[in-house]
Amino acid sequence: SVYGVGGLSGLNYKLSTAARKLLGNSFRPLMRSSRMPEKLRLGLKRAGGRLNLVTESIPIVGTMFGLYGIVEDLKSHSLEGYVNAAFDITITILSLFGPETDIITVPLMVAESIFDMAFNKSQTDRQQKILKIVKEFSPIGSTVLTLVKSYSLYAESKKEAALLSGLSDYKNYFKVVNNSLDPVLDFTKGEYSMYAGNLTFRLGENGKTARLSYVSSVIDDKPNYKSTEVSFGNSTVQHVGLGLGETVQIKTKIFRSTLLFKMFTLARQRLFDRITGDQSSLHGTYYGNAKNNKFYALQSLPKGYPFSINQYSYELFGLGGDDRFFLGPQRVHAHGGLGEDTYFVQQNGSNVTIDSYAVDGIEDHIVLHADFGLTEYSREGNSVIISVKQAVTECNLSKRDKSDLANDKLQPCTVDETVTHRIILEDWFKGIPY
Repeated sequence: SVYGVGGLSGLNYKLSTAARKLLGNSFRPLMRSSRMPEKLRLGLKRAGGRLNLVTESIPIVGTMFGLYGIVEDLKSHSLEGYVNAAFDITITILSLFGPETDIITVPLMVAESIFDMAFNKSQTDRQQKILKIVKEFSPIGSTVLTLVKSYSLYAESKKEAALLSGLSDYKNYFKVVNNSLDPVLDFTKGEYSMYAGNLTFRLGENGKTARLSYVSSVIDDKPNYKSTEVSFGNSTVQHVGLGLGETVQIKTKIFRSTLLFKMFTLARQRLFDRITGDQSSLHGTYYGNAKNNKFYALQSLPKGYPFSINQYSYELFGLGGDDRFFLGPQRVHAHGGLGEDTYFVQQNGSNVTIDSYAVDGIEDHIVLHADFGLTEYSREGNSVIISVKQAVTECNLSKRDKSDLANDKLQPCTVDETVTHRIILEDWFKGIPY
């Protein structure tokens, strides 16, 4: 590096000139002496030429590091060390002839690095070797590597920009699924549904439009809020598949690609440093309309989701109409509103709070898929609590010792009761029927 900078700045030439003047001033009286043998006089002149060559053409610093590497390789007293020493000796000698020999030395450096990897060098050793190759490249080699890194930064920037664009497009969060004559707006079928956290959805009265509000991403702790009008085209949508997305959190940092020993910056990009999920976004709010709406919750998570399904929560508003709520293991607060509403609680468990208050006096229903004998009822304040407890049996099948093995004795089993369903009928005791 010192040799390269010296050549670019003219420092090498200045040092060569100064050394030549110093040598000339020191030896000028001696050279003028009549007693100086002609052969010695000619030898001193050649020495001056050699000094000029050394200060102007030979990468002194790089050579010293090369010699140091040779000594360290020989100290290992191993086959790998001797082979590396042979590589280093060849490279060091060739480097004395200047940048013109890079066409030979650079492939030798690459070959030495490959040899190191083949003999299971540690990751640190490989990184240091690659770093050595990069640092000892000529300006041309360094420039090529910088251009490659700059293109890599540019390609990564385009890829991340495409992700942000996809997250900003609300059409990527859902898909209209046609089930016979009842289309369903499914928030689990979109290309980016996995990232659609903290949605607020309001279905229009005509079923042709809706209002969708969401946070497309959180970049460096700054949320990007979006709110848009959704059109379903020729479809009339009255039913909704509830989403299970999680908003993306992104931390960024500046990445640079530098040229000529960090003197100039060729590329500067703000790229993603870390991508995580925002667990506070595991929630969705959905509003129906005055028609008969259906709300569908998934019973299990699709593959690849980084949280459990019972961490998710919904707040559902049926408003008017005879609505149907097909609930799952998620935490749900459901408001049926007007009309004859029905809540379906599945076998996979539930944690549901139902607000069935309405001024129309129409009776609502709960369909509970559970063993009636395991169902318990209690009162908390003005609310009814419906609990389903199931017995869970666990047996340790390991043998106690060799004597028990002969008698085929097993560890005793334990029986525990687990609450799989909890349903709260909110303020039921304030109602007229009671």
